[in-house]
Amino acid sequence: MYLILTCGNAHGGSAEIAKNYCDSIGIKAAYINTVLMVDNFLPAFDMNEQTALDKKVDEQIVRIKEDIQNKKSYVQTT
Repeated sequence: MYLILTCGNAHGGSAEIAKNYCDSIGIKAAYINTVLMVDNFLPAFDMNEQTALDKKVDEQIVRIKEDIQNKKSYVQTT
């Protein structure tokens, strides 16, 4: 199983949380990673500022795609 999670500012340990959940229900996740995207939590972030930031989403997706194609085993920790 490969899990790709998205986040806007920081992943907050979501990959480890997902791994722990998968483990608790008997699912072996081979790969868990996050993609940093535009933060859409409107009370805390200005959308105009967020959309102006280059978070290199395409580059992140290319790296993840390569990882999956190469069957890399990985769980993001930081």
